[in-house]
Amino acid sequence: MLNERCNSPQFNDRRVEIRITVTNALAKIRIRDQGPGFDVSSLPDPLEEKNLGRSHGRGVLLMRSFMDEVHYNQTGNEVTMIKYKTDLANTSTDSAIWTHVQCPEILQLRANQKQ
Repeated sequence: MLNERCNSPQFNDRRVEIRITVTNALAKIRIRDQGPGFDVSSLPDPLEEKNLGRSHGRGVLLMRSFMDEVHYNQTGNEVTMIKYKTDLANTSTDSAIWTHVQCPEILQLRANQKQ
């Protein structure tokens, strides 16, 4: 399906915009695409018995589980996820996630934005 969409005029020119903001207090990730969007409230519950064996449908559940806030725009083609730093001494259970957010690639992106 990926190869089909990459070669389809309907999909191959679409772009995805990702904005990442990392401060000492939080990490905010905004992802927006050019698709028609969707209504997140209409998604089936991935924890229902009939959905447990499905190979897709867990992304929203994972975002809600790991992030402190998850917001969608009205169209449903943009999601903003926020993870707050709960312990600046890196002793909380969030430390592993925060260490990953502070990876060199993201720090370099921040440095490039300041220039």
